[in-house]
Amino acid sequence: MFDVTVHTSGPFFDGRADKAAQDASDDIARVVSTLGAAEVRAIENVTFKKQTPFYRVHVQAKVDPPGWKIWDQGIVYGPWLEGTGSRNRTTRFKGYMIFRRVTQRMNARAAIIGDGVVARFMGRMN
Repeated sequence: MFDVTVHTSGPFFDGRADKAAQDASDDIARVVSTLGAAEVRAIENVTFKKQTPFYRVHVQAKVDPPGWKIWDQGIVYGPWLEGTGSRNRTTRFKGYMIFRRVTQRMNARAAIIGDGVVARFMGRMN
């Protein structure tokens, strides 16, 4: 026979673990979005045949409840550059698909980025 002692104090019982998990989740979304926006700008810099610095400086990460997003601040020719605009169906230019490619890359890297962020927040539970 053995005795089991249950402690009802500590990070899981006083809310510190929940708070740290939520803060880590928010920070992961922020970091992934910020890195993604920087990657979009870098790819645009190399990919665009005609440089459009006006468009490139408008690409940024921002909070858009319930989470974060990478956007071009609604620049009117953004959908055409991406390849999702109505003009892409009627012209030879089918778009660069930069946002789609970066989204796939960031989804693949999000777990690795998240591991680094979570490690910082684990210290809060001591």
